[in-house]
Amino acid sequence: MEDPGDNGKDLDFGLLAKFLVQLNITRRHVGAYPQGHPMVGSAIDKTLQLLQQLLSHHDRLSLGVARNTLLVGNQPLPNDHPIFQDLARVLFEHGVVAITFSRDLSGEDLRQFDAILLQKPEDLREKGGIAAAAETVGLRGIRLREVDYDQLRVTEEARLAYRRPQTGDRGPKTWENLVKGMLSGTLDPLGESVIPTEQLGPDALARILNTQTDGKSVKSEGSYDRAIVSFLQQMDQENLANPASGEALDRLSALVEGLNPELRRQLLKSVVCRPVSGGPATESLLDRLAETDLLEVLEDLNREQAIIPPVLMGVINKLSRHGVSPSRPRNSTAGLSAGEKAERLRVLFHEEHSGDYVPERYGESLDILTALDRIAPVEGKEAEELKKTLLSHSIEKQVACVALELLPAAKDISLLAALERTLLDLCAYFLEIGDFATLTEIIQKLSDAPAPSSDEVGAREKVRDFFSSREFLEEVLNGPELWGKSHYTDIRQLIEKIGSVIAPLLLDRLAEESDRSLRRYFLDCLAQLGTGARTALIERLDDDSWYFLRNLIMLLRKLDDPEVLPRLRRFADHPHPRVRQEILRTFLHFRDPQADKLLLEGLESPNREWQLWIVQLAESSRSSEVVEKLLDLLLRSGFTESELVLKRAVVHALAAIGSEQALPVLGQLIKAKPLLNRKQFQMLKKEMVRSLAKYPLAAAGPLLAEITASDQRELAALARRISQKPEGEGK
Repeated sequence: MEDPGDNGKDLDFGLLAKFLVQLNITRRHVGAYPQGHPMVGSAIDKTLQLLQQLLSHHDRLSLGVARNTLLVGNQPLPNDHPIFQDLARVLFEHGVVAITFSRDLSGEDLRQFDAILLQKPEDLREKGGIAAAAETVGLRGIRLREVDYDQLRVTEEARLAYRRPQTGDRGPKTWENLVKGMLSGTLDPLGESVIPTEQLGPDALARILNTQTDGKSVKSEGSYDRAIVSFLQQMDQENLANPASGEALDRLSALVEGLNPELRRQLLKSVVCRPVSGGPATESLLDRLAETDLLEVLEDLNREQAIIPPVLMGVINKLSRHGVSPSRPRNSTAGLSAGEKAERLRVLFHEEHSGDYVPERYGESLDILTALDRIAPVEGKEAEELKKTLLSHSIEKQVACVALELLPAAKDISLLAALERTLLDLCAYFLEIGDFATLTEIIQKLSDAPAPSSDEVGAREKVRDFFSSREFLEEVLNGPELWGKSHYTDIRQLIEKIGSVIAPLLLDRLAEESDRSLRRYFLDCLAQLGTGARTALIERLDDDSWYFLRNLIMLLRKLDDPEVLPRLRRFADHPHPRVRQEILRTFLHFRDPQADKLLLEGLESPNREWQLWIVQLAESSRSSEVVEKLLDLLLRSGFTESELVLKRAVVHALAAIGSEQALPVLGQLIKAKPLLNRKQFQMLKKEMVRSLAKYPLAAAGPLLAEITASDQRELAALARRISQKPEGEGK
């Protein structure tokens, strides 16, 4: 059987696209899940099923690989497809220039191949390359062809001279040389365009050149026009009566016709204006081109007040005398008389029914446009925005929107089934390319849609079931690691829209994740779910891991639901201090009486670290008993380094509480003049004076006045500045 990779004929390109997308999904699953995981097995099975369908009439499938482009035969696949780009990039980075899949490819072969791709390219090169790695594991169903660096050589020549073939048919060889010349301007040291030039047809070459120059200015002195001029010079040296030469010129004319208008005009202008362009090959080429192209070049030259090349004038004069050449069919109406064309248009746009298809206001706009001699081109940012709407991904988003709009109006069962399949396929595609924003929009549209009919319920439920399937949810949670921080916001919004069904899986990830930043991200996502995560959080409270339990308590507190307190009281005596800290924070948050009890116990703790933490947390209390206990700690003797740290923390806690109950004790200590530890005591006094700014000015004012009038100059100056500040500024 024939290899479809040879020419791309009889190949279902829609099925090929599905195969490549699923191949990329499998590669990601092999990297994300351990060996033997059901997700990996399921992805491999789907890939093999699609390959069997694709090769129902072939033995194998061969793909060429460029830096960001895949090729089937001489046909490059659309390079605006993110999946094709991603797969091509990975293969290219691993040195693969061609890959062949056999019909007898096994699941183990595919898994091993994906495992090889997970290795770093530099590590593989040290082991002899990816082909050697494939041979080592006994890979049979996939054949790889690497870049042969031994065939590359370095030269200091700026341009390599053309070497004429000694024998054989010159026509195809001449075309191959032209292709190489045309591509030489885009072949960079990283191999941007690795193309089999001997097989590349004019249509494919035109698409490549259009892509390479898309959105870029074309330099008239570039390699493209030089390659064409060189080609024409070679044709002039050969016999144009030779069928091979005629075939080469036919290919060149087809190439020129396939270029975008701007590139076509600039290339033709540069060719006809060259001093060597007056030969028979140039004239023969111009004879093959559409007259509109030649007239556009003539118009450009007139506008620039340039000299009209004789070869161009000769061809245009010939056209004016003989009319359109039958050898230049530009479209399907070529050769029709004006009457025949009018009759065809009359059938398409029957006068009696034209109003059915053209809205009145739009028709008025069309009338204005047709009255203009020339329509202004769309340029700049507006043109770029319009181009984006023509990208395949943008079109697929619009298809999804249309399918969602049609769903409520569809009455036919077969149409509903088709819409359902379309939506499911597109949702899987959006998930694979990481377009989480579009998935969020789809879920939102489904929830906003009016109540469905009995027939529509089934189709809508199947789409909803997809969004709640474990496979979908697991892939969403793989997103942060696979796509990085640039997708964090979109993934979080999608998780929020999915709702409570994803909460148990989020908790699994939180419990297992070793990366600290990802744990924080999953915590944020759970907090964003709010009450949607409540049930899942409560069900996991029996977990033995203290750090996981601490996170559960924190998330339940953020729900701001006091009904969770009875389920948390049992953790007040938990053996791990971090859990007890989180419980105490939670009790304080809800103003639960047990919080003050735990604070009083903690303030008497012999553990200085735990005692210090309790003091810092006590600022959230408003209990007079807690204030008394804090003042008791402040009055205790001792000024070691740890004791001074504790007393400064007590001063801050009392200021945060703001109770007037503390002011007499603070005044007593500020006025005191100890005989020992004067330096440490002076530091504590300054801290106490500064803290007075956080008390109500009416209550702290008299004490500040006393300090200002005292003989303690440093403290007096500090108290004076605080008294002059507006009330509340120090808080």
